Amino acid sequence: MKIDRRLEGYIYALGDMMENNILSAEFFNEHFFNWMPTTDISYFESFVGEELIKELLLDLDGLSEDDVEEEFLNTYLIPAVKEVKREDFDNNLYLKTIKVPNAKKGKYILGKLEYRPYELFPLDDVKVDEESFMELSQIGYFKDGFSYPFLGTQDSVWMSLNPNEIMTMDKHIKKAKGNVLVLGLGMGYFAFMIANKKDANKVIIIEKDQSIIDLFNENIYPSFTNKEKIQIVKEDAFKYLDNKENDVKFDMVFADLWHSVEDGINIFLRLKEIEGRKNKPFMYWLDTSLYAMVRRSIITIMIEHLENEHPRYDIARDEIDKAINSIYKKIKDLDINSESQIHELLSEKSIDKLLKK
Repeated sequence: MKIDRRLEGYIYALGDMMENNILSAEFFNEHFFNWMPTTDISYFESFVGEELIKELLLDLDGLSEDDVEEEFLNTYLIPAVKEVKREDFDNNLYLKTIKVPNAKKGKYILGKLEYRPYELFPLDDVKVDEESFMELSQIGYFKDGFSYPFLGTQDSVWMSLNPNEIMTMDKHIKKAKGNVLVLGLGMGYFAFMIANKKDANKVIIIEKDQSIIDLFNENIYPSFTNKEKIQIVKEDAFKYLDNKENDVKFDMVFADLWHSVEDGINIFLRLKEIEGRKNKPFMYWLDTSLYAMVRRSIITIMIEHLENEHPRYDIARDEIDKAINSIYKKIKDLDINSESQIHELLSEKSIDKLLKK
C-alpha cells in the first residue's frame, strides 16, 4: 500500500473518530446485561427528555458529570438513547401469533427474559453518518418494562425476540421476496415473517444443529401460518452454498449465523465473497455494524502504514486479527492519493464491492 504523506492529518482525524466510535460502543456494551438502576425507579419519574437520559447514563456506574467529557456525553451518549413504547412491539405478528413455551432440547432452552423499567438495551443497528463516519449507537428503554422469548443455553442467549432483533431484521424482511434462503433457524422469526408476505413464494431454512430443529418443530412450528411455504434443510450453510445445484432453488439469501459482530465478522467476509460469485442479493443481520467494523480495520491498516508499522497480518491471534488479515489482502496494492479517494473507499457501497472480490 502506498499513501501520500500529505494525507496524514485526514487519516489521523479518521482514527480519532474511530476511537470515539469504539469508546461509545464499549460504554454501552459494558452495561447491557443484568443492569438495574442503582437509584429507586421513582427517582427517574421526575425527569423528562435529555435530563432523564443523562440521569440514566450517569447511573450506569454511579458516575457524575465530571467523570464523562461533556462533548462526548452530548455527542455520542445522550443522542443514542430514547424511550420505546410497548405498543410499538405488542402488535408484532410473530409475538401475537406464536406463544413460545418454556422447553428444552439437548443443551438448548426456550424461555422468557425481560427488560425492567428504565433498563437500557440495544435497540437497533448502529447509525453511521456517511460524511464523517461517526457511529451512533441506538439504545432504548421502556418505562414499564418488556418481556420477550429467547433461545439459548444455560450460559448464553443465542437469539431473543427483543426490540433489537425485530428492528435489525425489519429492513431485510421488507426487501425479501420470491424464494428466500435463510441461513440459521433460531426461533424462526425471519422465516415466519417472510412466509406471511404475499410476494414471498418459498422459504428454505438451512440449520446444521438437529437439536435446534427439534426444539423448533416441537414447540414453535405448530403455531406457524403458511407452513407450506417453509422447508428446513439440515446442513452446514457453506456446504449448501458450495453446491451449485442449489442455486436454482433461491432468489436471495438472508444470513444470521452469528450472535454478535465480533463472532460474525469472518463469517460475513466469507459470505461476501460467495455473494460476489453467486451474483444474487445477500442480506445480513447487523450489516451496518459489520460494514463499520471493516471500515475501522481499513483505517487501522492505513494508520499502521503511516507509522511504518508493518505487522504480520497473517499471524492472527483472534477473530478481529483474522478479519484485518482478510481485509488487508484486498487493499494492500492500493495507491492512495486524495481525501476523496479515502472517503470513497470507506463508504458502504465501496466496502461492499471490495468484499465481493
